[in-house]
Amino acid sequence: MAVSVKLKLRFYLLIMITVLASVSLHADDDDDFDDNDFDDDITDIIEKEKEREEEEAEERAEEQAEQLLENFLEQRLGDDVEFDDDFEDELEDWLEDQLEANGSDDDLEERMEEELEKHLESLVDDDDQTEDQLEFLDDKLQQLWQFEDDIEESLLPPLPNQLIALVSAEQLATAKAQGAIVINEEALSELGAVLVTFDSSQPVPIDKAAIEQNDVYQLDALSQPKTALEPLKHASIMGIQSPLMAQQKVGLMDSSIDTGHRCFVGSRIVQKNFHDTAPPSYNHGTAMASILIGDNTCDAQGLLTQAELFNAVVFAQSASGAVVASAAQLISGLNWLLSQQVSIINMSLSGPPNKILQQALTQVAARGVTLVASAGNDGGAAFPRFPAAYPEVIAVTAVDQQLNVFARAAQGPHIEIAAPGVNVLIARDQAYASLSGTSLAAVMITAVLASEKALPNKPDLSLRAKQIGDTVRDNIYGFGLMQK
Repeated sequence: MAVSVKLKLRFYLLIMITVLASVSLHADDDDDFDDNDFDDDITDIIEKEKEREEEEAEERAEEQAEQLLENFLEQRLGDDVEFDDDFEDELEDWLEDQLEANGSDDDLEERMEEELEKHLESLVDDDDQTEDQLEFLDDKLQQLWQFEDDIEESLLPPLPNQLIALVSAEQLATAKAQGAIVINEEALSELGAVLVTFDSSQPVPIDKAAIEQNDVYQLDALSQPKTALEPLKHASIMGIQSPLMAQQKVGLMDSSIDTGHRCFVGSRIVQKNFHDTAPPSYNHGTAMASILIGDNTCDAQGLLTQAELFNAVVFAQSASGAVVASAAQLISGLNWLLSQQVSIINMSLSGPPNKILQQALTQVAARGVTLVASAGNDGGAAFPRFPAAYPEVIAVTAVDQQLNVFARAAQGPHIEIAAPGVNVLIARDQAYASLSGTSLAAVMITAVLASEKALPNKPDLSLRAKQIGDTVRDNIYGFGLMQK
């Protein structure tokens, strides 16, 4: 789906969210609205849009989004409900201006969300809200976020005509002799196999159980234009009052780190790039590194001192501008991190299940390496995201300073532990910014564990958690908030 389609769909999502906010803030308790009809409409649009050809997607997506919005307005707004009619026109005009001037601007999405937030805040300020109304709004926001994420998922399909496998040199030679077309092959000494990317447009003579599509993964952090606390202050709710001395080599699988940022003066950072030609992206990797090792001269002081950080740069900008990594790149990165003798690896990323990636992670865990991953920012209704949902991995969710779960955090029985991850001050562009997401919570956990001696097996965090949920372990918080 084209970028313009995504932005237009996002516009209609924003309008619908605003309508939901306005209506929930003004609606009477006896106002009846069939939530199921609205949910069904959303589901229908998702399914229909995924089936259409790309050249038809823009016109059809816009028409259906407009129709859904129109039906929603007619059904939800009556004569007794006041709504800021000018806001829709103003936002649409603003969107069109931005599309004209910045069709490929990566920051456009963030600015649109800022505009929405300002409007919602003005609505909240104008009215005293009941708990039921706010719960209704929160529920609808979750549904719309999931709608948006399902659309975005359709923009990140597996790499076309690529299958990956971990095979022996003999198996590779046999496959080549039988006519397999190899796009790339890499001997992975630490994993004891050859990572092969086959061209699936031709038959691949490998057992289907041993091959998998080359899936694409995303990073798990969202910009938040709000007041932020530095990482070390956030960590106080985990019982951390001062920086922790690192006792393990720390591995990171992320985008590039801007080692020239003042947060990293004197820091020991080693990076290896797993992209040949893709332009680097520095935002996420720099943010994660600042939480881990930002020094005491840095406004975003991190949790660890005297740490060695090894960053496998597996994420970079794709041709569409999205910052992504493939399963094959993640596997190559894991192999390199093993060669650097790290004993803990942070993976603030998420995506679909991939059996070849899991095969590699199982081998890494068997070497005594602790694996930590973000749960994902796809909402509580989303399917489990990987690698967090693999049993070898510690799945981390995010909470704020009041121990409320991050609104977009994924949920499920695999969630193991919670850590701060909402409105965290991080390093960016020789300055600082506010970021939220399960990515940030994951590196908080990584920092705490890296300050302790390495363990030969996956750490049991059940005895180190402050219970937040209603049960000892639940799908939202796992065992609860991590304690030092």
